[in-house]
Amino acid sequence: MLRYPKTGIRPTTELIRSALFNMVSSRIVNATVADFFCGAGALGIEAISRGAKIVYFFEKSNLALRYLKENLGNLPGAIIIRGDVLRKIKVIKDAEFDIMIADPPYLKGFLNGFIEAISQKPILAKDGLIILQHHKKEELCLPAELYISQQKRHGETFLTVIRRKHEDSRLPG
Repeated sequence: MLRYPKTGIRPTTELIRSALFNMVSSRIVNATVADFFCGAGALGIEAISRGAKIVYFFEKSNLALRYLKENLGNLPGAIIIRGDVLRKIKVIKDAEFDIMIADPPYLKGFLNGFIEAISQKPILAKDGLIILQHHKKEELCLPAELYISQQKRHGETFLTVIRRKHEDSRLPG
């Protein structure tokens, strides 16, 4: 059972986690995954449990990092990247992610900054997916090379899958 601090983190519910991984189920095995704004690590840990080869956990909050380390324990395939997500994206070298998951704080202006930052770096694999968890009131501003492949609403939350335009618009499986 994962542990979370009582304040400062909005844990992803089991319903949302399940919906997210159902959207990408056939793509997760042996994938290289990035879990941006990972908090206590629920989404990245779920990716490892479903067969991801390696997961990079990106988090800034010292409090969240303490819980993340506790939740990870000695789990193989986990790499923690500490610091501001938008700054860390700018300095990523020689990394290519099959799946990039982002769950930024809702309604704080991080969502489109994140999209802009990742669109400027060649870190998404050729047939890679970007999965955003965001509030229904947050409008996405996508650069010309990206498009929404799939989107589902769960209450106040949207799960949005983004791909490059040159790729097939359907998810396999």
